[in-house]
Amino acid sequence: MLAIWSRSLDIDPGWENIDFEALEEVQLLQSYLQIDTTHQTGSELEGALFLADLFRREDIPVELLDMGDGRANLIATLEGDDPEALILHNHLDLDPVTSPERWIHPPFSGTIEVPWIYGRGAFDMKSVTVAQLLAMVNLKRQGIRPARTIVFLATSSEETDSELGTLWLLRNRPELFDNAWGVLTEGGVLEARGLQNIKYWGTEFAQKRYVKIIACSPNRGRLEDLLADILERGPSTADLRLTPAVATFLESYAASRDRRDYREFLTSPHEILLDMAKFQTLPSYLQSLFRDDLHLFPIVENPNGNGYQMRITLSLLEDAEPEEAMRRLLPEWMTAGVVLDTLVEPSSRSGSDLGHELFVTITETLEERYGAIRSGPYYQGRSATDARFFRAWGVPSYGFTPFLALTTDTLAITGPNEGIALPAYVVGVDLYKQLLERVAAGSQ
Repeated sequence: MLAIWSRSLDIDPGWENIDFEALEEVQLLQSYLQIDTTHQTGSELEGALFLADLFRREDIPVELLDMGDGRANLIATLEGDDPEALILHNHLDLDPVTSPERWIHPPFSGTIEVPWIYGRGAFDMKSVTVAQLLAMVNLKRQGIRPARTIVFLATSSEETDSELGTLWLLRNRPELFDNAWGVLTEGGVLEARGLQNIKYWGTEFAQKRYVKIIACSPNRGRLEDLLADILERGPSTADLRLTPAVATFLESYAASRDRRDYREFLTSPHEILLDMAKFQTLPSYLQSLFRDDLHLFPIVENPNGNGYQMRITLSLLEDAEPEEAMRRLLPEWMTAGVVLDTLVEPSSRSGSDLGHELFVTITETLEERYGAIRSGPYYQGRSATDARFFRAWGVPSYGFTPFLALTTDTLAITGPNEGIALPAYVVGVDLYKQLLERVAAGSQ
């Protein structure tokens, strides 16, 4: 293992002398970043072919599903003693590149400018994909037969609707999930004051549920009125509540806050819900933990050429009844004369078990590597991952980030100049190998 960061989180001052471009994990990430796997301008299939070739070189069986129009899914399997499988999930598609002229390097160049590597997908989520792949390959190279089967699952269309990816596989390849022990995917959070001072390393175990609505009208002005009514009304405070999953999260998370008032509020969340003045002092990402939210998208022409449409997404706490939430957030007086095309996503009403061996192993691996840091469960309240679909199927699912990268480094994930610090990336790949080795060893 490269001593870029020691286990006490001290930075090795010699990191700048490391030839990152000679490292296998860096070479693979660079090559993968150079493949445009956006649906808009690239091909998921090309990315899947690249990954499939890497598995075949290691004599790991792989199945590639060509979904047409450049879409694809990929399944690689390392058989274990127990057929009950750990699924390492990632997605092939990326957010689109909307302003390539604002990039300091071409978005699909995989340019290395030490200590950075730049490219669309560097964080979301090609770096995790390579970490998963190499962790699996590491077991094969060592001749380790894992205690349970390990499945690498790269899926289509996660950034849009997952219809040709996870949801298609759940419907058409249910045997993959009926025998699943757990899923490890993207998500979670790593908050740090600095590289030597971790605030909270959170593993996602629960998230909100979603209702997708397309509001249609032949008259653009009618949708503009609806938009204005929603904005004037603002976030709802009539449905504030503390769900069991959020309460579980806050039990671990509250003490990590630097501000004393936030620590106090989140330690006694029932009390803050009775005091609107205090509640309003919380930042929006914390307020969203206690309410159902509504997210708006721009008004556009209807693709069929008949009028206009506006996408609306309801982001609901896991205990919400979608129909009731729709009536409350979009009352009839507000939507009169507007046609609503509604899709209620499959979702779970509870988070994944924190006593599950996979979650426990994540915690133990972090402690082994970094010592007594604050880590625990994380409730994904402001973004969504495919973990929600696996969880709805009944499979324990967890979102884990292995990279000790500062929050400021993640700000360009959907914008220009997305990149990841190579020291953090290399150590994170090693951490993923360490985690999978522990899983492969099974219960001791």
